[in-house]
Formats: sequence, structure tokens, C-alpha cells
Amino acid sequence: MNEVVLENRQCRVVVDPTLGACVKSFKYFHKERWFDVFREASGVDSVNDSSCFPLAPFASRVRNGQFIWNEQVVSLAPNFLPQRHALHGQAWQSSWSIVSHTAEQLNLSFSYNNGDWPWDYSLELIYQLKDNELKMSLTVKNLADNDMPSGLGLHPYFDLDDNTTIKVDASTMWQVDDTLLPTSVENAPDGINSDDGVSTHHLVIDNVLINDSNEREITWADRGFKANIASTGCPYTVLYRPSKAKFLCIEPISHSTNALNLNEVAAIKAGVKPIAPHDKHQITMTVSLHAT
Repeated sequence: MNEVVLENRQCRVVVDPTLGACVKSFKYFHKERWFDVFREASGVDSVNDSSCFPLAPFASRVRNGQFIWNEQVVSLAPNFLPQRHALHGQAWQSSWSIVSHTAEQLNLSFSYNNGDWPWDYSLELIYQLKDNELKMSLTVKNLADNDMPSGLGLHPYFDLDDNTTIKVDASTMWQVDDTLLPTSVENAPDGINSDDGVSTHHLVIDNVLINDSNEREITWADRGFKANIASTGCPYTVLYRPSKAKFLCIEPISHSTNALNLNEVAAIKAGVKPIAPHDKHQITMTVSLHAT
């Protein structure tokens, strides 16, 4: 069994380090029973079917897997066929190593070298429980001898029922084409940044919201609790829900989709972070659970 369990009186998290460092279960003890916060994914053998996974050293899509950085042409093999765009970097499809493990904290590491991403790097991912919250910290370190462009994200699948609402403090979002690459900035879905948010029951979306702040909230009215979702280093939020899906992905990311294909000044403005040799780039996501 590859799974590691973190648990206290209020939360329980199951992580599989060998399957992209993914979460397979995140539950909250409320009203004398355990409820799913992330979708239940026990027993899955595909990271894409899991509850949450890290995105590094870039998030979302790179058009046709190609971009130019510091006059260097980079070509990445498709990694999520039949899509032709490179997706989410290498970390989510790799096995990670356990650095340390206590009842409420798991530290994982991953090292990359000699691949089609031309910069060697290492990653640290920390899952930490504290009372009613789960904090996830993702850090990349550039091990190459020249600047590396970096983008990070986390990809949780929140469980849904028929009376769940979502609120994101964002007034605009990127509209996308048929291949899910951004085309123009449009208004965010009506009501999503209102006090009540919007119902997820009929929400169908796969867009990058441009945050006005880094606060998000999902509420399960029938279950009697909500999750406040905060982040650092993530000015964008991907919302993804296919039609009739029993999950909603609420993904804090540090740069917009396909930002690596902008010129370098524009890419940095869109959130790509150049990391000098041996420097680091970090994001965090904290899910805090409260009774409504």
C-alpha cells in the first residue's frame, strides 16, 4: 500500500506519493459523521481520477507543447492524448519520495533532470493538517545554471451535491477556444463574486478567472458547512466542471494558461516567474472548514 494517512479530530486526508503525490480522499468530521470535501477517489490508479494533484513547473496548457524562453526553443511531448497541448508539467505524472511523515504532516519531494523540459529542478510538496484546515505548500527550486520560467498550481476536485454554491472574488475571466486556449477577457459568470455566489448544479465551465483577491468559498448548504479557500502566489483561479459532473475543480494557479507563449515581458506580467539558478518559487493553498 502506497497511501499515507493524515488525521486529526476534524480532518482526514489520504495521499498517494507514488501517483503524482495526489490526494485520494479529504474528509471533514461534522455533525458526528465524516463528509467528503474533495471527491472520494479511493482505489483509483490514474492521477486524473484522484482528488487533488500538484501542477509544476507550469500550470494548465502550453500551445502545441512549444515556446521560446531567452531565445531557447522548448518542445514538450504531448502528455495527455489526444490533446496536442502539453499539460500541467511533469510532476503530476511522476512518483514522489517521502521526506518525512507525522500524524498531521507529510513532506514529499521530486527531482527532474534530462528531459524535454530543459531545466533541471526539484520540488517540495507539504500537506499539513491543523485543526479544521488543510494547507498545501508547493515549492520549486531551479537546479539549472540559467534562469528557468516557473508556474505552479494545485488541482483539487471538490465534491458536489444538488445544493452546493461557489463564490470567487473575480469579476473577469479568460474566454477560451475549442482547444481551451485563452482568446479574450470577458466577464466572469453572473453572480460568482456576489455574497451568495452561484449554484453549481447547472454550472458548466472550464475557464481561468482573474482574481480580484485570493479568497474563494464553496458551501454545502445541506451538509451545513463551507470551505474557505485561500492561496498565496496565485492571481488566477481555474474553474472546471463538465456537464453533470459531481465535482468542481477550484484551482489556484500562478500564471494564466499558455502564458509561456507570450513575449517574456508579457509572460512575467501574466504570472510566469523567472527563477535564477538555485532560487525558489512557492505557492500555498489553504482549505479551512467551518459550520454554516
